[in-house]
Amino acid sequence: MIIVGVYAKELSSTDIGDALCSACGMPLTMTISQRCFHVFAIPLIPLDKFAVVQCPRCRLQAEGKNLPAEMAEKIALATKEARTSPVFFTGIVLILLGVLYYNIHEFIQGIRTSDYMADPKTRDLYILPISGDKSFPYVICQVNAVTSDSITMAIGTMGYHSESDAEKAIDKGKHEGFRYFIEEYTVPRAQIATITEKVKEEGDVTVLRPGE
Repeated sequence: MIIVGVYAKELSSTDIGDALCSACGMPLTMTISQRCFHVFAIPLIPLDKFAVVQCPRCRLQAEGKNLPAEMAEKIALATKEARTSPVFFTGIVLILLGVLYYNIHEFIQGIRTSDYMADPKTRDLYILPISGDKSFPYVICQVNAVTSDSITMAIGTMGYHSESDAEKAIDKGKHEGFRYFIEEYTVPRAQIATITEKVKEEGDVTVLRPGE
């Protein structure tokens, strides 16, 4: 399977009435094509345009340095006027959409995190960079109890390389496994904002609320 490569797509094709095939006398056809770099057959970067002059009857053709010198001006004009196919920008559009989706997702998650931290509920899940292991700094914590003056939080036993890895573990329900949360700490609510700000200086903070 070819993962990356280059392929060509035809942009235009016209008959050249005043140019005849030297072998059979048939009017020649000029085709303008463009190469494109692709990944998994998805066009990513448009490359150079090129012309091919061919006889529609005997299939003799010429391109590149073999093109007739007397047709150079006509070929250059046709190449310039040939428009790049919108298909060639598919990869770029997909990348931009992916970046846009990621930014929107992060923005919405940031708002939710702030809301959840301001009004914590039992079973809220915090993803915090507090493990002390630089390779797997993120830990899943669960709010087990909320009172008017304190929050009781259980610390997960597993570390994750990134927030997204921790979120995937939550999606798979790994945090619901037997003895996943062992250590439990009770923190005065007055200290939550201070602790959170300190954690944010070291990394991102994500709060998830199951069912929402």
